[in-house]
Amino acid sequence: MFEIVFLGTSASAPSVHRGLSSLLIQHEEYRFLIDCGEETQRQILRSGIGFKRLNQILLTHGHLDHILGLGGLVSTFLHWEVMEEIEIFGTQHTLDRVHDLIFGVVLRGFRGKPPVVLQEIEPGIFYATERFTITAFPVDHRGSSSLGYRFEEHSRRPFLPEKADSLNLPPGP
Repeated sequence: MFEIVFLGTSASAPSVHRGLSSLLIQHEEYRFLIDCGEETQRQILRSGIGFKRLNQILLTHGHLDHILGLGGLVSTFLHWEVMEEIEIFGTQHTLDRVHDLIFGVVLRGFRGKPPVVLQEIEPGIFYATERFTITAFPVDHRGSSSLGYRFEEHSRRPFLPEKADSLNLPPGP
């Protein structure tokens, strides 16, 4: 089962009670951060979910209210040496903006193998395990190259039509 933790639900600008866009989706040992607005780190700490295994970030689009928290998050990960590699997924348009932020500011002058890997994705299944898949789909949002994500757990039990028929349930709507 997927667990969703809303970290920020405000749009465009934070409010007193709501941070910018960010949420965490967990499935067993897998964790995915969806967007990373400002204050995401603080909300992660306040929620108690911590930073462990938070090395896959899916971005819906490249507007600043969805990506500006990445700079601080990557910097924290480097400082604490929490992760060897962080994968950031998004469209090429989104990743171009993230590249400027991460490699032009946060990792400027960094020596060694960069800990950030930018993964361009297009609509369709782009992440699959034995238990679930993640599918990206296009979203129309203010002229940006935007994506939505569908997390789908594989069925654990086969559907048995004869067993369903034996239950004598009324037909659906």
